[in-house]
Amino acid sequence: MTAGDFVDMLATYSGVITASREDRAAALATAQAMLDERFPGASEIDVPMRAWCWRADRTPAPLASPALPDSRDPRIHALPPLVTSEHGVGSSDVGRGDH
Repeated sequence: MTAGDFVDMLATYSGVITASREDRAAALATAQAMLDERFPGASEIDVPMRAWCWRADRTPAPLASPALPDSRDPRIHALPPLVTSEHGVGSSDVGRGDH
């Protein structure tokens, strides 16, 4: 990724998007200057990416009904809960503050 591509990517982050024009321009100019200083003359820089995702699988419901049950129906509270598990992509400690 080029330094310019990296700065363009930063411009898509909500904190930058919601900033005032002046603050956004200053932040992106500062980022570009820091990249130019850190990687002088580099045509491309390696930018490691991490992702943190959650996956949930619903266990089979004991009632097979074509319509959604009414929330006042006592049988709806007998449905099994969602089974969830955390799967970090790339590193098991991604996004966890205890490491």
